[in-house]
Amino acid sequence: MDAADILDSLDTLIYSIASRCVVHVDGFTLGRHPEPEPREAGELALLDWNQTGGSLVAETDRAIPELVERVGWARALGAALAALEASDDAELDVLHDLITGARWIEETRAGGPADHELRLALATRCAALAALGNPGEIADKLAKRRQVHTDVLALDPYEFRIYTVLAHLPLCDADRAALAGAARAA
Repeated sequence: MDAADILDSLDTLIYSIASRCVVHVDGFTLGRHPEPEPREAGELALLDWNQTGGSLVAETDRAIPELVERVGWARALGAALAALEASDDAELDVLHDLITGARWIEETRAGGPADHELRLALATRCAALAALGNPGEIADKLAKRRQVHTDVLALDPYEFRIYTVLAHLPLCDADRAALAGAARAA
């Protein structure tokens, strides 16, 4: 899986979450289109609530790229995962398992960025690496907590793809800037 495949898969993953629940980050919301016709067609919209009335920033296939441009891949993913975690949607169980593992990592590991979207995305990346069989203490503890085998062969192809994409979450300039701010604060 190359970098372009990973970015396409991340885009699809964020779309899947945003089509089920509204994603909030930095005054932006990504979710189903506010107008009836595009909403019925399954289109997304990005709204900026920092402007009066929540102006429409982007729609359809530009909504996610516009959000990523403003907040970065990791923060956009972290916000989407937080929205999914807060929902009762059971369609994406594989992500709920990773979020559970990520929350455990956050609870048991000191440090990391204060920004919760970025922190959740990075912890989810660690959980995905551990679930793929990354040797070490985290993988062992996650396996015990989730009561699953961490061997790659225990994952079905869909789970394997999701875990692989999340384990290789790229950091863009906006993500690095947020991490640099966290490093300065520490």
